[in-house]
Amino acid sequence: ERAISFPPRMQSQASSPEQAYQTDGKLNIPYVLKNADLLRAAGDYILARNIYKAVLQSGERPASAIMGLAKCLENEGKHQLAIQTYEESIAYQPDAEAIRSLALLQIRGGKHADAAETLERALQIKDLAAKARAEIRKACANACTRAGPPLKSLEHFRQFNAEDPSAAESDDFLRHYAAAQQAAGNTQEAMRLLESALARNPRNAEALISLSDL
Repeated sequence: ERAISFPPRMQSQASSPEQAYQTDGKLNIPYVLKNADLLRAAGDYILARNIYKAVLQSGERPASAIMGLAKCLENEGKHQLAIQTYEESIAYQPDAEAIRSLALLQIRGGKHADAAETLERALQIKDLAAKARAEIRKACANACTRAGPPLKSLEHFRQFNAEDPSAAESDDFLRHYAAAQQAAGNTQEAMRLLESALARNPRNAEALISLSDL
């Protein structure tokens, strides 16, 4: 563990570099994880990854260490490795942030069915905050619209409406809900939703284009 080399700027954040270690010589896990996160945010991915790996080898906070590794890989543009690493992190500990990050990478890669499945897993987390649940529900509904089947997408939109009624009145939500209705073959309802979206925000260009295409 003492093979880890902390750069001067990292050492300066502590009263002593020895804060990285406990009196028994083991890593001070909260301290090194915090500094690994700082290094990652600064773009020092190689050093950050080395620290995350050292934390992982210690056997403490494995989900946090793997999550940090996944973020490094994502930031470095190694998306397939990042996806695999996020999945490993979630296997240790189902975490809403890791699941959202994984789903976003899957969406970027055009794997909308995989993203929908990933987001549905997030909705199974028992202690998920209400706001986070609503955001994940909406993302899941959109992923289902792109991947199908449309009925599943509509069900998620309905549940989002029940979970966050005020957000369900936004022009952005109405536009996405309209896309799901159109995918399900409900053209008249899609038209009504788009008209409602434009009534709330006449400058919503995507809603206007979608309405003109119906």
